[in-house]
Amino acid sequence: MLIVGILCITYLYLKSQAPFKQYANLPQVKPHWFLGNGSFGGESMIDTYTNHYNALKGNRYGIFWQGNDPAFHLMDLELIKKVQISDFDHFMDLGFAPEGYSEKVGKFFGIADESGEKWRRLKKMVTPPFSVPRLKKTTPTINIAVKKMMNYFHSLEKKGEVVDATLALKKFYMTTIASVAFGTDIDCFTDETNEFMRNGDNLLEMWRFVILALWPSAMVFFKIGLINEKASNFFSRLFKQILAQRRETNVVSKDIMGNMMEAAKENPELTEDMMIASFVQFFTDGYSTAADIFSICIYQLTNNPDVQERAQEQIDEVLEGKEGIEDIPNEDIEKMSYIDQILDETLRMGTAPFTARICTKEWKFPGEDLVIPKGKKVIIPIMGLQHDPEYFEDPYKFDPERFSSENKGNIPTGAYQPFGMGPRMCLGYNIIKLETKIMLVHLLRNFSLKKHGDMPEKIVWDKNTFLGIVGGVNIKLAKRT
Repeated sequence: MLIVGILCITYLYLKSQAPFKQYANLPQVKPHWFLGNGSFGGESMIDTYTNHYNALKGNRYGIFWQGNDPAFHLMDLELIKKVQISDFDHFMDLGFAPEGYSEKVGKFFGIADESGEKWRRLKKMVTPPFSVPRLKKTTPTINIAVKKMMNYFHSLEKKGEVVDATLALKKFYMTTIASVAFGTDIDCFTDETNEFMRNGDNLLEMWRFVILALWPSAMVFFKIGLINEKASNFFSRLFKQILAQRRETNVVSKDIMGNMMEAAKENPELTEDMMIASFVQFFTDGYSTAADIFSICIYQLTNNPDVQERAQEQIDEVLEGKEGIEDIPNEDIEKMSYIDQILDETLRMGTAPFTARICTKEWKFPGEDLVIPKGKKVIIPIMGLQHDPEYFEDPYKFDPERFSSENKGNIPTGAYQPFGMGPRMCLGYNIIKLETKIMLVHLLRNFSLKKHGDMPEKIVWDKNTFLGIVGGVNIKLAKRT
C-alpha cells in the first residue's frame, strides 16, 4: 500500500508539472508545483504581486502562474495601453474570475460581470449617474453623514480614546452610500449593531479570493461564489423592497438607484436582478474597500505632520471668515487642490494589487510571434507600477507634490491607475473621491491627527486582509482651536 501511495503522489506531481512546460521559454518566476506563483497565507496579496513585478523587471511581459493556470503579466506601459485602450476590443471582459465562471456559477457583480457588446450598452446607460455634475448635487447628503462622523470624533476626543481609523471610515462610508446611492437614512456611528455594517463586513471574505488567485478552475468546479451568500441575500432583499416601494408610490428619486430605475425603463436588458447585483457591488467597493484604502490616507497624514499642517493651512485659508458654517459649499471644496493631491498620492500608495482582463479574441504581441490565445488572462500589476522608482522617485515616501499641477503631467500614462484605465475603468471613482474629500476637509478642519503606537514609513501589509495594515490604523485626536 505504501508503494501504491508513493506512486499515486508521484503521478499527481508529474501531472501537475505538465502545464508549466507550456510557456517555459517566457520570463517567469519558478512556480510552486501546487501554488504556482501565489502564496497560501505566507505573505499579503499586495506583496505577492509587487514582488512578482520586481522579479520580472526588465522584461516587457512574463507569466504569473495562478495554480497551474498561466496568466500573461504585462510590464511594458505601451503593451498595457494597448490592452486597456487601443486594442480594447480584444480584452473587453474583466478577468478577476475564470472564463465561464459567470455562466456556471452566477453573476455576482451585475453590470461588471457582463461581457462584450451587452456590457458596453449597459455601461453607457448607467454612467450618467456617476458624472461629477450629478454627484455634486449629493454634497448636502454627504455633509449630513460627515456631521455624524464629527460628533462621533468629538466624543472620542473628549474621552481621550484611541480612534480605530478603519472602523470609523467604515461607519462613514456605510452611512454615506446608504443615503447617496439608495436614499436610506442610517447612522452607523450611534447604532453599533447596525445590520448594514454587520452584513457589509461579511460580503467579502479573504478565503474566496485566495482560492480564486491560486486555483481559479476550482471556483468553477465547486461553484464557489465570490461573495458571502447570506450577506448578499440581506442586501438583495433590502434593494427589492426599496424598488417595489418606489414603483408602488411612483416616487422619482435623484439618487443612484433612482437614476438606474429610469434607465431600466428605456432598456429591458437592465433587469431588476442585474440592478440588484450591481447595487451589491457598489457596497463591496464603496464600503470595506474604500475604508481600507483611505485608512492609508489617515495613516500617512498622521505619520507626515508637515503634509497634514499644509492641508490644514489651505483649509483655513479657503474658509477664512466662515468659522460658523458647517456645510462647506462645493465651490470652496473645489479650491482645496492640495487635498486632491493627498487623495491621489494615497491611491498611489495603496489600492488593488492588480487588475485583469480576459482575451476575448486572440492577440499578437507587437513585433513578436507570440499570441495570447482567446480565453487567457492578462494581468496589469497596478501596485507594482505605482511603486516602481522608474516612474515614481522614492516610491515609498508619501509625497502629494507628485500630483501638483506642475508635476502630475510627468507621470507616464498607465503608470498610475488606481481605478483601472480605459473603458473598464471603475465607475465609482468620482463618488469615492468626492465623499472622501468632503470628509477629510471636515476632519482636518476640526482635528489634528496624532500618532498612537509604531507607524513605520514603509507600510507593512496584513497578509490576512485585502488592503489592511498590520496592527491597524490607531490614532489620537487633538481638537483644533
